Amino acid sequence: MNRHFVIVSCVLLATAATVTAQSTPPTATQPARRVHRPYDEEAQRRRGQAQTRRWEGYFVDMYKLNDQQKQQLQTTLAEMVEADVKYWKDVDAVRNQASDEYQDYARKLDYSRRLKLARTKNEEANIQKYEEFLKDERQAAGADIADDALVDIMTKKQQDARKRFDAIRNDAPLTMDRIAEAVEKTLPPDQAKAGHEEFLKRKPYGGRPPSATQPAVGTRPATPGARVQPLPDDPRLRRPSAYRTVTVVAPSLDRWAAIVEALIVQLKLDPDQAQKARRIHDQVKGWADQYVQSHAKDFQDASAIADADERGKRLDELNRPLDVRYDELISRITHLARADQYPAGGPSAPSFAPSLDRWAAAVERIIKERRYDEQQTTSAMGVLTDIRSRAQQQYDAHKDDFARAEKIADPAARGQELAKLNEPLDKLFDEMLQRVKGMSRADQIPATQPAAPTTATQPSRRIELAPGR
Repeated sequence: MNRHFVIVSCVLLATAATVTAQSTPPTATQPARRVHRPYDEEAQRRRGQAQTRRWEGYFVDMYKLNDQQKQQLQTTLAEMVEADVKYWKDVDAVRNQASDEYQDYARKLDYSRRLKLARTKNEEANIQKYEEFLKDERQAAGADIADDALVDIMTKKQQDARKRFDAIRNDAPLTMDRIAEAVEKTLPPDQAKAGHEEFLKRKPYGGRPPSATQPAVGTRPATPGARVQPLPDDPRLRRPSAYRTVTVVAPSLDRWAAIVEALIVQLKLDPDQAQKARRIHDQVKGWADQYVQSHAKDFQDASAIADADERGKRLDELNRPLDVRYDELISRITHLARADQYPAGGPSAPSFAPSLDRWAAAVERIIKERRYDEQQTTSAMGVLTDIRSRAQQQYDAHKDDFARAEKIADPAARGQELAKLNEPLDKLFDEMLQRVKGMSRADQIPATQPAAPTTATQPSRRIELAPGR
């Protein structure tokens, strides 16, 4: 069982309702279902009130609220708590069902791994036992289905259950983002804007002010030889999307190694650092390869969508986990550098273009991150249309060359040929990004990311969700 799988299982176990044993023991073909406590409205209300009491002071400070605005905030929070209580009551049954289904497939996938091991060791008793556990799934899929194909089917069903569970959790009314949105609607524009900027800085820390004891990401420490960032096991580097919004659009996986090599040269990493950088690449790309393989059918279906806008949206949704991993890759390698290796202005990964279907996503993320107004948005989308059209013409003119390059057997030779063919597209993509970012006003340019929190301000790794969540 891989580490990611264990973490996901633990999250669901932690957020599920308290479990008691069933009166009848589990059988080989019917694992025991957990018994969930009845939904407790009053307990959920108390949890919501306790949470909003912690958040209230943070929002007053972030948005500089006066006495009248504080009273409005208290009223808003009370209403959101009641909406939260009702929401979790309405979704309690389906949440429990999704959680149970996820755990059932976690158990069955564990059985399938044990079955595979038993087959390699010719352990007939264990083979029979685990086959019995999986009998229902095998019958539903077809008695002659191969073990690996059955694992793929069960993995997909487990992922579907997780998506339903996450969708329920993400739609909850009582979150910091929804509170911020509600507060900003009641404030003058200038006050709302200043408060929102402070909110974005504090959001990674649960509303608390970020620590000022460490250098901000992207700055050079004053002490020669010091690290630009805490060691790479900092959770901000392992899980970037949990601490900031990831806006990068990742290029294709076969180009990640070239980007790593370019960063090694740009940062002037020594042999030991370069070796660590390549190990980080192998680790992160290994996960990315597994993700693409497990979602191959989803990518194939998305690529076949006729409508260009719908195709782009679906591909963007599927690629978001890869964007997060690519951002992690760049962050971890960048922060291997010492201060004396850090280039002026900070390092930057080469602007390798993603597939043309994702260029719109790159522009839309800049628009969202920088809070462009209607005129800026219109101009940005015009730049997208113009440059993407030129890129499409470039690609169409060399479509046969790309097809021949993809068939080159030697990976190094294939990579070199594809890099040569992609160079004009990379330049066009970089031009598009620079022109769209160049439309920003000074107050729209994102501030440097805050430093990783110290022990005193580090957000808890445990997801603080009540049994109703």
